[in-house]
Amino acid sequence: MKRILAITAVGLLVATAGLAGQTASDSPATKEDIQKYLDVVHSKEMMTKLAFYSSPTGQKMIRELPAITAEAMQAFMPILREKMDAMTQRLQLDVAQMKKDYKPGDKPQATPN
Repeated sequence: MKRILAITAVGLLVATAGLAGQTASDSPATKEDIQKYLDVVHSKEMMTKLAFYSSPTGQKMIRELPAITAEAMQAFMPILREKMDAMTQRLQLDVAQMKKDYKPGDKPQATPN
């Protein structure tokens, strides 16, 4: 049974690589990845996943998931950029204030979070 699970885990990892536009030989899956997967997934759960991904609904999900993920990332990126810009501005202001307040010979002090 463990061999069947390992083969199934490899298949799922390779299928995931295929979703990312990679070939099986480009797959980042390693023996360690497969073992980690096997350590947390029980055989019943694996068989349930295998049944789902073999079904028409699972096949549709495999086909559509890359586009859904790309669309979600495209929608999320402007929000992420805005947050990063705000964080960068705050850090620049904090550094400028620290430089302004610095006096030679001062001991560095921890700042509250």
